[in-house]
Amino acid sequence: RMQTGVTQKETVAILGEPTETSAIGIGGLSGGMATWRDGSTEISVQFVNDKVQARQLNREAARPQAK
Repeated sequence: RMQTGVTQKETVAILGEPTETSAIGIGGLSGGMATWRDGSTEISVQFVNDKVQARQLNREAARPQAK
């Protein structure tokens, strides 16, 4: 469902509100990144002109609890 070209609004409809966002505008281009975190899973999505350009999924191995 998450493909290049999907709008930022569609992405939020799929994943919910992001944990973290950043944005920048240069000339006629606007861009940004949104990150969703849930436990050991992190999804990062880069947007250019409100469309998905890149996405990344990271899953960390469970960390042992300190005693």
